[in-house]
Amino acid sequence: MKVNNIAKYVLVVVILAPIVFAVNKDLSRKFNAKYTIGVTTGSEGGGWVGYSYIVNDVGYDGTRRSLKFSPDKRGGRYYVEFSSKSPGISTILWDQPVPDRITEAPPEGWSAIPK
Repeated sequence: MKVNNIAKYVLVVVILAPIVFAVNKDLSRKFNAKYTIGVTTGSEGGGWVGYSYIVNDVGYDGTRRSLKFSPDKRGGRYYVEFSSKSPGISTILWDQPVPDRITEAPPEGWSAIPK
């Protein structure tokens, strides 16, 4: 009986740990949000698209799924929302292309997307 209970607890932890980790990352990004410019690097396969961005002279890479994005287009510029506490936690905002008049972001990013 005790082995069964232990197995149940282990199973619950194995299932919940990735969910808690993902939610924690998402909350970190949302509560410490800053914005910068991301550049698409191409298709990663399966609808995933790669992007890169720079915060305080450090380069970061990310991927995000996009069913509307054409993977043959590289160099697209979109705003990236990242965590100011952990800049590697980010998401590219497909519905927020960067206008041509904005050529670069401040090293630490913006507190809000520029108008």
